[in-house]
Amino acid sequence: MRSTVLVGEIDTYIRSRFQHAVRWIVFIGLSVLNIGLIMAFVHYLMIAATVSPATMARQCISLGLFLICDLCVFPSIVLECNKVELTPEKIRFHTLLFRGDVRWEDITGIIAPAYLKFIIIKTNSGYYLINKRDMDRFDELQQKIRRRAALEAK
Repeated sequence: MRSTVLVGEIDTYIRSRFQHAVRWIVFIGLSVLNIGLIMAFVHYLMIAATVSPATMARQCISLGLFLICDLCVFPSIVLECNKVELTPEKIRFHTLLFRGDVRWEDITGIIAPAYLKFIIIKTNSGYYLINKRDMDRFDELQQKIRRRAALEAK
């Protein structure tokens, strides 16, 4: 598995394809479940002549529990980086759905909680997550980000 590629002055760190495919499967699966659950609820309301309060309460509880699950899982799936490219001018994050270019001076903080498997890169435009377990040579990547962000901030 190749995790670091040096092209000119661009350092590239890539997560394995399997890990990226797993994120896509979970993202699509949860999206389909969300749509299916909401459509089933709407269909039930349309065909039921009268809805008992107990049934309505069960439906609302299941929707609420699924919403809580979504709020816990979706941000980490969508904001987690698949590929990180370091250049002298900027850092480029490739996530599941989008790509973000951030200049080094726009990085406002790097948080590495011991209880999470992510480091959190805070920027002026948002947050990015880098998985400690999925990126090969993660420590080297973290040191380079900290060093370059600190040098640009001075």
